[in-house]
Amino acid sequence: MSWDTPWTQRSLAWHLRAAVVALGLVGIVAATLWLQQSRAQDAGERAVQSAQAEFQALRDAPLPEASRFGDRLTEKAVVDDVVRDVGRHAQALNLQVKSLAVQAVPATPAEYARIQLALSASGDYPALKTLLADLLGRFPALGVQSLSLRRESATGPRVEMQATLALWVKD
Repeated sequence: MSWDTPWTQRSLAWHLRAAVVALGLVGIVAATLWLQQSRAQDAGERAVQSAQAEFQALRDAPLPEASRFGDRLTEKAVVDDVVRDVGRHAQALNLQVKSLAVQAVPATPAEYARIQLALSASGDYPALKTLLADLLGRFPALGVQSLSLRRESATGPRVEMQATLALWVKD
């Protein structure tokens, strides 16, 4: 048997042509995928650059007057309203206020002046939560510095709360 038969030569030529066409198709598919990936990467880089530019613009823009914390601080006299509201809300919510200590903390170069309120109260958990929510909602310059909750007894529904609140004030 000879390898030089016309049928073998045609078959070899056909296989070579088929291989060239297949390699060409693989090349086209690879180039298309590379182009899509390149476009997606370019779009991603443009999105990152746009977000960075937007962030830079927001960072460099001056804050509106209403959003400056120091401008929204209250006067020290507001502490009387806070103490009064603690008593009113506690009575309305059937809470027992065990103690309420008020201490003024002067301003430092790093912090604003504040009035610290150490509150110890007991009652049902939803009532204690409502008390804090009402106080924080009514006084925007009031914040919770620490909060501790624990049950008074293993079987009872009453909860004891120890909270330190800070009312940030103008010095």
